[in-house]
Amino acid sequence: IQDMGVPYVISIWALPKWLYENPPDRVRQSKRRIHPDRWDELLECLGSYLVYAKREYGVEPDLFSFNEANIGVDVLLTAEEHREAIKRIGAHFATLGLKTKMLLADATGPRGTHTYALPAANDPEAVGYCGAIGFHSWGGAKPEQYAAWGDLAEKLKLPLLVAELGVDAGAWRTRAFDSYLYAMREVRMYQELLLHARPQGTMQWEFTSDYGIAKVTRASDGRAEVIPTARFHLVKHFCNLTPQGADALTTASDNDRVLFTAFRGEDDGDPAYTLHVANLGPARSATVTGIPAGVTQLRAVQTSEEEHFKELTIVQPDSGIVVLELAPQSLLTLTTLD
Repeated sequence: IQDMGVPYVISIWALPKWLYENPPDRVRQSKRRIHPDRWDELLECLGSYLVYAKREYGVEPDLFSFNEANIGVDVLLTAEEHREAIKRIGAHFATLGLKTKMLLADATGPRGTHTYALPAANDPEAVGYCGAIGFHSWGGAKPEQYAAWGDLAEKLKLPLLVAELGVDAGAWRTRAFDSYLYAMREVRMYQELLLHARPQGTMQWEFTSDYGIAKVTRASDGRAEVIPTARFHLVKHFCNLTPQGADALTTASDNDRVLFTAFRGEDDGDPAYTLHVANLGPARSATVTGIPAGVTQLRAVQTSEEEHFKELTIVQPDSGIVVLELAPQSLLTLTTLD
Protein backbone atom coordinates (compact mmCIF):
# COMPACT_ATOMS: atom_id res chain seq x y z
CA ILE A 1 0.00 0.00 0.00
CA GLN A 2 2.81 2.39 0.90
CA ASP A 3 4.70 1.63 -2.31
CA MET A 4 1.53 2.45 -4.27
CA GLY A 5 1.43 5.87 -2.64
CA VAL A 6 -1.86 5.17 -0.88
CA PRO A 7 -2.16 6.95 2.50
CA TYR A 8 -2.99 4.56 5.33
CA VAL A 9 -4.00 4.59 8.97
CA ILE A 10 -2.84 2.29 11.77
CA SER A 11 -5.53 2.03 14.45
CA ILE A 12 -5.75 0.62 17.94
CA TRP A 13 -8.71 -1.61 18.66
CA ALA A 14 -7.81 -3.72 21.72
CA LEU A 15 -4.89 -2.96 24.04
CA PRO A 16 -3.11 -5.51 26.25
CA LYS A 17 -5.19 -6.11 29.37
CA TRP A 18 -2.54 -4.73 31.72
CA LEU A 19 -2.81 -1.24 30.20
CA TYR A 20 -6.45 -0.86 31.25
CA GLU A 21 -8.12 0.29 34.42
CA ASN A 22 -10.00 -2.67 35.87
CA PRO A 23 -8.48 -5.15 33.41
CA PRO A 24 -11.22 -6.96 31.46
CA ASP A 25 -11.78 -10.71 31.32
CA ARG A 26 -11.29 -10.70 27.55
CA VAL A 27 -8.87 -8.89 25.25
CA ARG A 28 -11.81 -7.49 23.26
CA GLN A 29 -14.29 -5.70 25.51
CA SER A 30 -16.07 -2.40 25.08
CA LYS A 31 -15.65 0.85 26.99
CA ARG A 32 -12.24 0.03 28.44
CA ARG A 33 -10.27 2.95 29.90
CA ILE A 34 -6.51 3.39 29.81
CA HIS A 35 -4.97 3.22 33.28
CA PRO A 36 -3.89 6.80 34.12
CA ASP A 37 -0.60 5.57 35.62
CA ARG A 38 0.39 3.53 32.56
CA TRP A 39 0.57 6.17 29.86
CA ASP A 40 4.38 6.02 29.75
CA GLU A 41 4.18 2.26 29.09
CA LEU A 42 1.51 2.82 26.45
CA LEU A 43 3.63 5.41 24.65
CA GLU A 44 6.62 3.06 24.75
CA CYS A 45 4.50 0.25 23.25
CA LEU A 46 3.23 2.41 20.40
CA GLY A 47 6.51 4.11 19.63
CA SER A 48 8.70 0.99 19.74
CA TYR A 49 6.28 -0.85 17.43
CA LEU A 50 6.40 1.90 14.80
CA VAL A 51 10.16 2.39 15.11
CA TYR A 52 10.64 -1.36 14.59
CA ALA A 53 8.32 -1.33 11.56
CA LYS A 54 10.25 1.58 10.07
CA ARG A 55 13.65 0.03 10.73
CA GLU A 56 12.88 -3.55 9.69
CA TYR A 57 10.33 -3.03 6.91
CA GLY A 58 10.72 0.57 5.81
CA VAL A 59 7.08 1.41 6.53
CA GLU A 60 5.63 4.41 8.33
CA PRO A 61 1.86 4.81 8.59
CA ASP A 62 0.62 8.26 7.63
CA LEU A 63 -1.89 8.37 10.47
CA PHE A 64 -2.64 6.82 13.86
CA SER A 65 -5.94 6.56 15.72
CA PHE A 66 -7.93 4.80 18.40
CA ASN A 67 -10.81 3.10 16.58
CA GLU A 68 -14.21 4.64 17.43
CA ALA A 69 -13.05 5.82 20.84
CA ASN A 70 -16.06 8.14 21.06
CA ILE A 71 -18.26 5.13 21.86
CA GLY A 72 -15.52 2.91 23.25
CA VAL A 73 -15.79 0.01 20.81
CA ASP A 74 -12.65 -1.04 22.67
CA VAL A 75 -10.82 1.93 24.19
CA LEU A 76 -13.09 4.70 25.49
CA LEU A 77 -11.89 8.31 25.45
CA THR A 78 -13.96 11.38 26.21
CA ALA A 79 -13.58 14.27 23.79
CA GLU A 80 -11.22 15.96 26.26
CA GLU A 81 -9.23 12.76 26.82
CA HIS A 82 -9.03 12.37 23.05
CA ARG A 83 -7.50 15.86 22.83
CA GLU A 84 -4.89 15.02 25.47
CA ALA A 85 -4.12 11.65 23.85
CA ILE A 86 -3.44 13.42 20.54
CA LYS A 87 -0.95 15.73 22.23
CA ARG A 88 0.77 12.99 24.20
CA ILE A 89 1.05 10.47 21.38
CA GLY A 90 1.75 13.07 18.70
CA ALA A 91 4.61 14.55 20.71
CA HIS A 92 6.05 11.10 21.39
CA PHE A 93 6.00 10.15 17.71
CA ALA A 94 7.67 13.45 16.81
CA THR A 95 10.41 12.84 19.40
CA LEU A 96 11.10 9.46 17.79
CA GLY A 97 11.42 11.07 14.36
CA LEU A 98 8.32 9.33 12.99
CA LYS A 99 6.28 10.99 10.26
CA THR A 100 3.06 9.39 11.60
CA LYS A 101 0.44 12.01 12.48
CA MET A 102 -2.80 11.66 14.42
CA LEU A 103 -6.21 11.04 12.84
CA LEU A 104 -8.58 13.43 14.58
CA ALA A 105 -11.85 11.85 15.80
CA ASP A 106 -12.09 8.55 13.83
CA ALA A 107 -15.58 8.54 15.32
CA THR A 108 -18.32 6.04 14.64
CA GLY A 109 -21.46 7.37 12.98
CA PRO A 110 -21.69 10.76 11.25
CA ARG A 111 -24.78 12.15 13.03
CA GLY A 112 -23.68 15.02 15.22
CA THR A 113 -20.44 13.30 16.15
CA HIS A 114 -18.24 16.08 14.75
CA THR A 115 -18.57 17.61 18.23
CA TYR A 116 -16.28 14.86 19.49
CA ALA A 117 -13.45 16.52 17.55
CA LEU A 118 -14.09 20.05 18.82
CA PRO A 119 -11.96 20.11 22.02
CA ALA A 120 -8.91 19.04 20.00
CA ALA A 121 -9.90 21.21 17.03
CA ASN A 122 -9.93 24.24 19.33
CA ASP A 123 -6.48 23.45 20.72
CA PRO A 124 -3.70 24.65 18.36
CA GLU A 125 -1.16 22.29 19.95
CA ALA A 126 -3.39 19.28 19.31
CA VAL A 127 -4.20 20.34 15.75
CA GLY A 128 -0.48 20.60 15.05
CA TYR A 129 -0.14 16.87 15.58
CA CYS A 130 -3.11 15.96 13.33
CA GLY A 131 -2.71 14.94 9.71
CA ALA A 132 -6.39 14.40 8.90
CA ILE A 133 -9.87 14.24 10.41
CA GLY A 134 -12.09 11.21 10.02
CA PHE A 135 -15.37 9.50 10.78
CA HIS A 136 -17.17 6.23 10.00
CA SER A 137 -20.39 6.44 8.02
CA TRP A 138 -22.46 3.72 9.74
CA GLY A 139 -26.13 4.64 9.87
CA GLY A 140 -25.83 7.57 7.49
CA ALA A 141 -26.85 11.15 8.23
CA LYS A 142 -28.78 14.14 7.02
CA PRO A 143 -27.03 16.48 4.55
CA GLU A 144 -26.38 19.09 7.23
CA GLN A 145 -24.82 16.47 9.53
CA TYR A 146 -22.47 15.32 6.79
CA ALA A 147 -21.71 18.94 5.95
CA ALA A 148 -20.69 19.66 9.56
CA TRP A 149 -17.77 17.27 9.10
CA GLY A 150 -16.77 18.82 5.80
CA ASP A 151 -17.01 22.33 7.22
CA LEU A 152 -14.82 21.42 10.22
CA ALA A 153 -12.20 19.82 7.96
CA GLU A 154 -12.11 22.92 5.76
CA LYS A 155 -11.79 25.16 8.81
CA LEU A 156 -8.83 23.11 10.08
CA LYS A 157 -7.36 22.79 6.57
CA LEU A 158 -7.13 19.01 7.06
CA PRO A 159 -8.16 16.21 4.68
CA LEU A 160 -11.45 14.56 5.63
CA LEU A 161 -11.47 10.75 5.51
CA VAL A 162 -14.41 8.38 5.72
CA ALA A 163 -12.25 5.71 7.34
CA GLU A 164 -15.04 3.11 7.33
CA LEU A 165 -17.63 3.48 4.59
CA GLY A 166 -20.67 1.30 5.20
CA VAL A 167 -24.42 1.55 5.68
CA ASP A 168 -25.24 -0.91 8.49
CA ALA A 169 -22.54 -2.31 10.77
CA GLY A 170 -24.67 -5.36 11.59
CA ALA A 171 -25.98 -6.18 8.13
CA TRP A 172 -23.20 -8.68 7.39
CA ARG A 173 -24.97 -11.07 9.77
CA THR A 174 -28.10 -11.08 7.60
CA ARG A 175 -29.06 -12.32 4.14
CA ALA A 176 -29.91 -8.74 3.16
CA PHE A 177 -26.22 -7.87 3.11
CA ASP A 178 -25.70 -9.46 -0.30
CA SER A 179 -28.95 -8.17 -1.76
CA TYR A 180 -29.09 -5.66 -4.59
CA LEU A 181 -31.23 -3.38 -2.42
CA TYR A 182 -28.43 -3.15 0.15
CA ALA A 183 -25.91 -2.50 -2.64
CA MET A 184 -27.97 0.46 -3.84
CA ARG A 185 -28.14 1.79 -0.28
CA GLU A 186 -24.33 1.90 -0.43
CA VAL A 187 -24.46 3.76 -3.75
CA ARG A 188 -26.77 6.34 -2.19
CA MET A 189 -24.37 6.72 0.73
CA TYR A 190 -21.37 7.19 -1.58
CA GLN A 191 -23.19 9.92 -3.46
CA GLU A 192 -24.48 11.70 -0.35
CA LEU A 193 -21.04 11.61 1.29
CA LEU A 194 -19.41 13.08 -1.82
CA LEU A 195 -22.10 15.74 -2.17
CA HIS A 196 -22.32 16.89 1.44
CA ALA A 197 -19.33 15.73 3.53
CA ARG A 198 -16.82 16.33 0.69
CA PRO A 199 -14.17 13.82 1.84
CA GLN A 200 -10.74 13.58 0.26
CA GLY A 201 -10.62 9.82 0.82
CA THR A 202 -12.89 6.91 1.65
CA MET A 203 -12.27 3.29 2.61
CA GLN A 204 -14.91 0.74 1.69
CA TRP A 205 -15.64 -1.45 4.69
CA GLU A 206 -14.25 -3.64 3.53
CA PHE A 207 -12.09 -5.07 0.76
CA THR A 208 -11.22 -8.21 2.74
CA SER A 209 -13.50 -11.18 3.46
CA ASP A 210 -15.15 -9.77 6.60
CA TYR A 211 -17.96 -7.50 5.29
CA GLY A 212 -16.66 -8.59 1.88
CA ILE A 213 -17.85 -7.32 -1.49
CA ALA A 214 -17.05 -10.73 -3.01
CA LYS A 215 -17.68 -14.30 -1.90
CA VAL A 216 -15.26 -17.21 -1.95
CA THR A 217 -16.69 -20.58 -2.96
CA ARG A 218 -15.18 -23.93 -3.93
CA ALA A 219 -15.18 -24.93 -7.58
CA SER A 220 -15.90 -28.53 -8.57
CA ASP A 221 -12.17 -29.27 -8.65
CA GLY A 222 -11.73 -27.91 -5.11
CA ARG A 223 -10.08 -24.63 -6.07
CA ALA A 224 -11.16 -21.42 -4.38
CA GLU A 225 -13.31 -19.28 -6.66
CA VAL A 226 -14.02 -15.59 -6.02
CA ILE A 227 -17.56 -14.51 -6.93
CA PRO A 228 -18.16 -10.72 -7.04
CA THR A 229 -21.40 -9.49 -5.49
CA ALA A 230 -23.48 -6.58 -6.79
CA ARG A 231 -21.73 -4.42 -4.20
CA PHE A 232 -18.39 -5.22 -5.87
CA HIS A 233 -19.50 -3.91 -9.26
CA LEU A 234 -21.05 -0.75 -7.84
CA VAL A 235 -18.00 0.06 -5.70
CA LYS A 236 -15.86 -0.53 -8.81
CA HIS A 237 -17.60 2.44 -10.47
CA PHE A 238 -16.31 4.79 -7.80
CA CYS A 239 -12.87 3.21 -7.34
CA ASN A 240 -11.91 2.41 -10.93
CA LEU A 241 -13.62 5.15 -12.92
CA THR A 242 -12.89 8.25 -10.81
CA PRO A 243 -9.49 9.80 -11.65
CA GLN A 244 -7.05 9.59 -8.74
CA GLY A 245 -6.46 12.96 -7.13
CA ALA A 246 -9.39 14.47 -9.00
CA ASP A 247 -11.19 17.64 -7.95
CA ALA A 248 -14.87 17.31 -7.10
CA LEU A 249 -17.06 19.58 -9.23
CA THR A 250 -20.20 21.37 -8.08
CA THR A 251 -23.29 19.49 -9.22
CA ALA A 252 -27.05 19.72 -8.68
CA SER A 253 -30.06 17.54 -9.42
CA ASP A 254 -33.71 18.59 -9.58
CA ASN A 255 -34.83 15.10 -8.51
CA ASP A 256 -33.98 13.74 -5.07
CA ARG A 257 -34.10 10.19 -6.47
CA VAL A 258 -31.31 10.99 -8.92
CA LEU A 259 -27.98 11.79 -7.23
CA PHE A 260 -25.25 13.27 -9.42
CA THR A 261 -21.55 13.78 -8.68
CA ALA A 262 -18.73 14.78 -11.02
CA PHE A 263 -14.93 14.96 -10.94
CA ARG A 264 -12.16 16.52 -12.97
CA GLY A 265 -8.70 14.99 -13.06
CA GLU A 266 -5.87 14.65 -15.52
CA ASP A 267 -4.84 11.99 -18.02
CA ASP A 268 -1.34 12.61 -19.44
CA GLY A 269 -1.83 16.33 -18.91
CA ASP A 270 -5.28 16.45 -20.49
CA PRO A 271 -8.50 17.02 -18.51
CA ALA A 272 -10.29 13.79 -17.53
CA TYR A 273 -13.89 13.90 -16.38
CA THR A 274 -16.06 11.38 -14.53
CA LEU A 275 -19.81 11.73 -13.95
CA HIS A 276 -21.64 9.36 -11.59
CA VAL A 277 -25.44 9.30 -11.99
CA ALA A 278 -27.31 7.18 -9.43
CA ASN A 279 -30.97 6.45 -10.16
CA LEU A 280 -32.64 5.37 -6.92
CA GLY A 281 -36.09 4.90 -8.45
CA PRO A 282 -37.79 3.57 -11.60
CA ALA A 283 -36.43 3.86 -15.14
CA ARG A 284 -36.37 7.44 -16.40
CA SER A 285 -34.74 9.88 -18.79
CA ALA A 286 -32.20 12.33 -17.42
CA THR A 287 -30.61 15.36 -19.02
CA VAL A 288 -27.11 16.40 -18.00
CA THR A 289 -25.98 19.91 -18.88
CA GLY A 290 -22.75 21.84 -18.40
CA ILE A 291 -20.40 19.29 -19.93
CA PRO A 292 -17.22 21.15 -21.02
CA ALA A 293 -17.08 22.07 -24.71
CA GLY A 294 -13.94 20.05 -25.37
CA VAL A 295 -15.61 16.80 -24.35
CA THR A 296 -17.02 15.20 -27.51
CA GLN A 297 -17.32 11.54 -26.47
CA LEU A 298 -18.00 9.78 -23.18
CA ARG A 299 -17.58 6.15 -22.26
CA ALA A 300 -20.70 4.85 -20.49
CA VAL A 301 -20.66 2.04 -17.90
CA GLN A 302 -23.82 0.94 -16.08
CA THR A 303 -24.65 -1.42 -13.25
CA SER A 304 -28.23 -2.45 -12.58
CA GLU A 305 -29.82 -5.47 -10.95
CA GLU A 306 -29.70 -7.24 -14.30
CA GLU A 307 -26.37 -6.01 -15.70
CA HIS A 308 -23.06 -5.56 -13.88
CA PHE A 309 -20.45 -3.01 -15.02
CA LYS A 310 -21.80 -3.17 -18.56
CA GLU A 311 -20.22 -1.10 -21.31
CA LEU A 312 -22.92 0.88 -23.12
CA THR A 313 -22.83 2.76 -26.40
CA ILE A 314 -20.50 5.77 -26.42
CA VAL A 315 -22.32 8.98 -25.49
CA GLN A 316 -21.77 12.10 -27.62
CA PRO A 317 -22.63 15.43 -25.96
CA ASP A 318 -24.39 18.04 -28.06
CA SER A 319 -23.52 21.61 -27.00
CA GLY A 320 -22.52 20.29 -23.55
CA ILE A 321 -25.77 18.34 -23.11
CA VAL A 322 -26.48 14.60 -23.00
CA VAL A 323 -29.81 12.83 -22.58
CA LEU A 324 -29.51 9.54 -20.73
CA GLU A 325 -31.87 6.59 -20.29
CA LEU A 326 -31.39 5.40 -16.73
CA ALA A 327 -32.25 1.83 -15.78
CA PRO A 328 -34.26 1.37 -12.58
CA GLN A 329 -32.15 1.24 -9.40
CA SER A 330 -28.89 1.75 -11.27
CA LEU A 331 -25.56 3.55 -11.35
CA LEU A 332 -24.39 5.02 -14.66
CA THR A 333 -20.87 6.41 -14.94
CA LEU A 334 -19.65 8.54 -17.84
CA THR A 335 -15.92 9.09 -18.36
CA THR A 336 -13.87 10.87 -20.98
CA LEU A 337 -12.24 8.45 -23.40
CA ASP A 338 -8.51 7.73 -23.30
